[in-house]
Amino acid sequence: MNPHILAAVLSAVFMGTIGAVAVYADVSAETVTFYRLFLGAVLMGFFLLFTGQKDKIFTWPGIKVLVTGAFLACFVVFYVMALNYTSMANAVMLLYLAPVTASTVAHFFMGERLSGLSVLIIVSGVIQAVSSQQSSRWATAEPMVEAG
Repeated sequence: MNPHILAAVLSAVFMGTIGAVAVYADVSAETVTFYRLFLGAVLMGFFLLFTGQKDKIFTWPGIKVLVTGAFLACFVVFYVMALNYTSMANAVMLLYLAPVTASTVAHFFMGERLSGLSVLIIVSGVIQAVSSQQSSRWATAEPMVEAG
């Protein structure tokens, strides 16, 4: 198997496990976030050491990278906290609506141009999200009138 495809599959699996770990670990959102980001930093450090790029470990990343890291940490904390207030399915659905929302906001407020295909993908994403919410609501709804 191509090592790049394997790396992509493994990263998707590890990213997908954060919800299950957060729900079953019974620790605070901040603790889950700390260990998730700390382990990622350690693994990245090992990768840079083993590939002969150890000078990059001690390079100042710049203020933009630090701000982006802070946003990433906040994102993970809020996602894990959301799992305490809603189902994992709802939290994941909202998480994956982020690209749709970002594309729409970028178009209307930041002057980004969207192609016809991009608009089609955005519209289909919204329709799919709404339909999945409706189907999950119907599947778990209590009957309005009891039989008998």
